[in-house]
Amino acid sequence: MKRYIAAVVMMVISLQCTKQDPKTHIILESAAKCMEHHPDSSLAILNTLKLDSLPSQKERARYALLKSIALDKNYIDVTSDSLTSIALAYYKKHGTPDDKLKAYYYNGVICRNNNDTEKEMSNYIQAEKHVGGSKDYVYVGRLYNAKMMVYKEIFNVEKALEPAEQAARYYLKGKDTVRFITALNNLSSTLLSSNKHDSLRICFSKIQESLKYMTSKQKSIYYVNLINYKVAVSDSTSLETINEYISEFKDNDSLIRWHIIADAYLKTNNLVEAVSAIQKLDESRNIWGNVYHNIASDIYGAIGDYERAYRHSKIYQEASLAKDYSLFQGDTKFLEERDFSRQRSTEQKYMIIILLLAVIIAVLSIILFYYYHKEINNKRVQKIMEIESQKAQLADEYEKALAEQEKLRIIVSNKSLNPNIKKLLKQRLAILNKFIVSNISGVNMDDSVKELQLFLSNNDDFVKSTILSFKITHPKFISFLVSRGLSQWEIGCCCLYCIGLNGSEISNYLNIKYFYKNSSVIRKKLGIQSVNIDTFLLNKMKEMA
Repeated sequence: MKRYIAAVVMMVISLQCTKQDPKTHIILESAAKCMEHHPDSSLAILNTLKLDSLPSQKERARYALLKSIALDKNYIDVTSDSLTSIALAYYKKHGTPDDKLKAYYYNGVICRNNNDTEKEMSNYIQAEKHVGGSKDYVYVGRLYNAKMMVYKEIFNVEKALEPAEQAARYYLKGKDTVRFITALNNLSSTLLSSNKHDSLRICFSKIQESLKYMTSKQKSIYYVNLINYKVAVSDSTSLETINEYISEFKDNDSLIRWHIIADAYLKTNNLVEAVSAIQKLDESRNIWGNVYHNIASDIYGAIGDYERAYRHSKIYQEASLAKDYSLFQGDTKFLEERDFSRQRSTEQKYMIIILLLAVIIAVLSIILFYYYHKEINNKRVQKIMEIESQKAQLADEYEKALAEQEKLRIIVSNKSLNPNIKKLLKQRLAILNKFIVSNISGVNMDDSVKELQLFLSNNDDFVKSTILSFKITHPKFISFLVSRGLSQWEIGCCCLYCIGLNGSEISNYLNIKYFYKNSSVIRKKLGIQSVNIDTFLLNKMKEMA
């Protein structure tokens, strides 16, 4: 391993001395690769770099995170967040979920070294938010293991159960057998404290499957939890398990947890053995501290040595009060609850916003729907009104057509009527008949109306044909009208008067709304005073026949 470290260090120095680009990211990756199995080598590699000399924020963050990991793995407890704060500032917005998780985790480790349990847990909670995207299952296991330890420190074993189970699950997923067994031991002690004996028996069976892979320390913890369980359920084989435990580690007495054995003997009423076990613990009481004083107080009290019992009890209570005060200065127990409450509050705010948007959209939809249908209704009403207007117009035209039909029949029946004029009048009569029949039957109504309108629109042809006929039959009469300065249109109107049409009928034929103005002009040109225009014209036509 020393040769490996020397080779890596020489490579880094060589790159720097030749003033070539050292490719910092390659050096950092080299440190990362040997981190798990050779953390001392990783730290040595990282120490060849200086944080301030790194060219980019990304490389400084990577260096800060790797060095934080290396220091922790080399059991160097750091209380300053000078490194983790750099990593955290960058990885909050950049990097992979694993980078974010580790940055928060190691910031939590710094808080642990500063005995700031509340901030420690706060960092773990933030780190846990990135578990879903993490691929480094071992680190996820370490995160849950750290959460479990915090809950145990504040005596909330119920809360410690879930992270203990999660730690074991992720260590197994990451194929880290050593940490998996340690996690099972932690889980079994947590289940024991929670009196969940059914789950504990399942946990023991899993541990027993891994006995051959256990380290001596792990095996010692397994025996401790097994002894405590058997004593708790009054298992008759508890003393046999104690003897088996002592026998297993007779050559390595330091691994035997005598305070557990002493407490087990006390609870099974084996007081002589309990005193003997606690006296063995006297030599290493500084290691176990408060636990030692608590058990010693109970044992000496049980055998009647009240002076010793009181002395140990006093030390235990003073230490416990000091620890309780420091722990409950903050409200670590409720950190997750607070975080969950904040998250729920945020979710509720977003939910309210979404609901308000939904209401606004619904109201707008209703308004649009209302105006859309209002517009459709308006168009429908307008259409109905147009139809009714057309019906009324058709009804009016129908009445006029009936009256005109009767009038035309009388005129056409006149044998003295010019054949050309009679032909034109018969043509119009046929169109009127067709319109009237269609109006009654409702068949081909549109075609009849269009044909009638088309015929009426050909006013010039009708007037010209009438004048031409009169020029042939009554040339002197036409010459008289021309001499009086009448226009072709006015001469045509005079001809229509002569064939028996009145002013209203001529107005309908020629589609002239204000025909009375034309007739007054004709009267003026002809010099007509009080006589009706049609009477005057018929008399004049007879005079010039």
